[in-house]
Amino acid sequence: MNRIFHSGVGGIYIALMLITGASMFYLFWVHQTLLMLLFAVAMVFEIEMLIHTRYIITADGMLVVETGRFVPNVKVALQDVLEIKKVRSGTVAPALAMDRLEVVYRVSANLPYRQVRKVQISPKNPDEMIRWMLKKNSNIHYI
Repeated sequence: MNRIFHSGVGGIYIALMLITGASMFYLFWVHQTLLMLLFAVAMVFEIEMLIHTRYIITADGMLVVETGRFVPNVKVALQDVLEIKKVRSGTVAPALAMDRLEVVYRVSANLPYRQVRKVQISPKNPDEMIRWMLKKNSNIHYI
């Protein structure tokens, strides 16, 4: 059975959407059509991320990070996850809030050297997601 965790939405993301919408309305009001269309495209991307950002822990032990139709999904085998830590960050990531979980994972177990990557996610209920991940792989180091 798959477990789906929806992304939490922070105040900065809501403010970004409000600023984009207000700018779009103002540009429509003053007849700046091309700029208004540019802001409309930005708003479509923002709404798409708002609706479709979710994190799935699959029955076969995968973490799937979905961020909508315009951004490629990230798939991580939970057996390759090395550590999880809570961070507060404003960098670009498949997360809509600043309070995030940083998941550090091995890229390939077959490589002779240990190459790792990180992905930051912002589930609504991070403690429950950590519990589910630890249930699938008890070797994950939680900081």
